[in-house]
Order: sequence, then C-alpha cells, then structure tokens
Amino acid sequence: MTVAARPSWQPGGEELWAPSDSQLGMILDPSENVQFQLQWPGFIDSGAFGEALRELAQRHDVLQTTYVTDLQGKVWARTQSTACPKPEFIDLRGAPQSSLANVVQTVLTQNAGHAFDLANGPLLRTTVLALDEGRSAVFCAVHHSIFDWASQPIFSTQLRTLYAARTTTAPAGLAAPPMQFRDFAINQRKWLDGPAGVPHIEYWERRLAGGQFMFALPYDSPAIQDPAEAAPQAGCAALGAGYHALRQLALRQRTTMFNLVAAAFLLILGRWSGCSDRGTWITHLGRSRPEHLQLIGCFANFWLLRVDLSGDPTFLEAAARVASACKESLPHREVTLQRLMPVLQRIRGDTRFPSIVFNYINKRPDSPGAADDAVLPQYAGARASPHLGRGSPLALNVQLCDDGRSVTWSMQYAPHLFRATTVARLFGELAAVLDKVAAQPLLRAADWAP
Repeated sequence: MTVAARPSWQPGGEELWAPSDSQLGMILDPSENVQFQLQWPGFIDSGAFGEALRELAQRHDVLQTTYVTDLQGKVWARTQSTACPKPEFIDLRGAPQSSLANVVQTVLTQNAGHAFDLANGPLLRTTVLALDEGRSAVFCAVHHSIFDWASQPIFSTQLRTLYAARTTTAPAGLAAPPMQFRDFAINQRKWLDGPAGVPHIEYWERRLAGGQFMFALPYDSPAIQDPAEAAPQAGCAALGAGYHALRQLALRQRTTMFNLVAAAFLLILGRWSGCSDRGTWITHLGRSRPEHLQLIGCFANFWLLRVDLSGDPTFLEAAARVASACKESLPHREVTLQRLMPVLQRIRGDTRFPSIVFNYINKRPDSPGAADDAVLPQYAGARASPHLGRGSPLALNVQLCDDGRSVTWSMQYAPHLFRATTVARLFGELAAVLDKVAAQPLLRAADWAP
C-alpha cells in the first residue's frame, strides 16, 4: 500500500479519516471480495449505465474510497474521484451457448480472486454481458472493506432507478443520503472511545473471563504447506436432502436455522478439539440506526458468540444454548473485534489466537431483498488463504448461504494450520450431522460420532 505523509486537517487539504473498525479487519486482504449478480431484463445502454454507476458512486462516496498509510503505519481512508468505478462491457450476442458459459465462468473466477489496488482504486469491479433476446447480465465484485451483504439490495435498487431515469421518462426520485459511511466510521470510533462504550467493553471482559480454551481448534500437526493439497476444493451442498426437514424442525421449535446449524457446527468443533466451551465469531449487520439502512458501506461487525456445550446435551438443548447466548450478548454486539483483541490477548497471554468466523447468510425468497438478485459466494468450496492465521486472528472464515432450497458452503482457511482434506472432512461431517439431527433432534453428540 502507498505510504503517505501524516494527513493535514487544515482547510483545503485532503480530507482523510480513520476507517471504521470493521474496515480495518478487511484491509489486510486485497482479494476479500463480495460478489453478486444483478438480474437485468433488456439490453443495457452502455453510456447510460456508466453514468448511472458514476452518479451512484457520487451519492455513496464510500464507493470512491482508497487507503493510504502514514509514516507511523496508521491506515487512513480517503475519497478519491479518480477511483470512481467504470464498467466493462462484453457483447455476447450471437455467441454459442458454450462460449457464454465459458465467459461467465471466467468473469466469476476473475472476480473471486481479483486483488484490488487499495491505494489507488477503484474498489468496485462491474462487468456487463450483452446476451441474445435482449437480455443482459451484470456481475459485480466489491472489496469487502466498503461493502457488506446488506449493501447489495441498496446498490441494486438505486442503480436501477438512476439508470431508468436516463433511459425512460421515469424520474430518479432518490433523496440525498442522510449521511455518508465516513460519518458512521467517525461516530463509531467516538462511541467506542468514549464513556458510553465502557460498560459494553466491561461486559465482554466478564464474559470472556476463563475462556483460555474456547478458541481451541483441531489444527493439523505438523502443519502442511503442500501447494497441491492447499488447492481449492469443489463446492458442495452442506445440506441438501435434509434441508426441508431442518426448516420444519426450526418452525416447530420456534427457533432459527442459524441456531440449529451453529449448534451442530460448534458441537462438531468441540468433539474434534476436546473443548466443550466454544467461542466463534458471527457476523452482525451493524446497522443499528434507521439512517444506516439507506447507506452502502461495511457496517458488518464480528460479534463473539460463546456457548457452553458441556454435559453432552441433545442437539435441541445445544441449539437452545446457542439461542440463549445470542440473546444475552445482543445488547453488547456493537463492540468490535478490534476492541476485543486486547481483552483476548490478556486472557490468552499472547497476541495470536486464531479463531473462526461463522457466517450464516439468509437468501431465502421470503427474506428482504433476496428475490431480486443473486449473491454469489466469493469462492466455491474451500480456499487456502495466506492472509489467515499469520498476523490475523482468523484461522477459518466460514460462509453458509441459505437460498430456500439448500445450504451451500464456502470458506477460507489458513494453510499453515489445516490440511485441505481436514477442512473437507469437517464440512462433510456437518452435512451428515444436519441430515441426521433433522430427523432425530434428540440425538447427542456421542450418538452421531462416525
């Protein structure tokens, strides 16, 4: 990343601000991308689309963000007009079906592994495919530091509105955003640094006490660094045939799919690591105020979930404990991972505590914003990431996506801590366990051991 002088706050100088804690957690990896596809009927006018995208970036200047590092090593964010995203257009009208499939796969692969230039931008990559029968497809990849999953329907809706205002008689009808994402970043830092944040940080200090082993993971030993073994695995369904049975179980128990899947995952980790006191990070949307719901940005925060699964509970008992732990810690979810690191370091006595992020994304048709567009997993199956584990507190970054038909998984893992075969076995067991407990929810962990 480019090294810049310490910023000047004098009038007329370049405006820089400290990124939010959520952004700082993402800047480490330039290929930490969010991918999605926009369903777009009709042929897209390239000029109108480019203008609409440019106006959207001007409305939400987080889409023009770049990062600089000062001489003391501190990262600053800035809005840079030269970082405004420009779409790429590919005309596939008249192309054979095989060529279309190859181009789509190439675009997805490039977007998944694209390393953004965080110092110069842009941090948004948009590819428009012109297809036969007046159809178009829009594929987007955005760096996670400026975009979260909740930003996708806002991006989609406003881009369509701005485009329609240029190609039809429809007015844009978009009010100015109530604030910018940088305002949230500044306010978040003031809250965490001020007296209002103290009782919430103190809660986590009490909650984490005695948690020396809750991040224990089933590391491979010795660590394997064989590039062939660390290669990406093919994607697979974590839950297919048993999906509807598990949905019905959630309805009968008046609980959520997240509670059920998280319980199974934590029970498996506990059995593998020999530790029943489990801790994992889950993703909190971070949009706690009404005005946040209208903004594009990385509001998502890692929220710590600690669950005591001792005593060989049944699957339903474990799910109830997950639900109880979520409810108890809910009022304190605004405290960020970055602020909890010193607490965790004191507990463990070191500065390295590789752990897990567990994301359960609800893209069922009955969830808000799920029906219009497709959110694409940023990678299929398992992918070794050199950014995890070394200098990062994360060893596994797990993403499960519920689309109303099945739950599919994707993940990143630290290759110096895990073999690819271990990761594949972990998710194979998760799929088998979920299918089993959907039919027999009173099973205990000892009963489903292979």
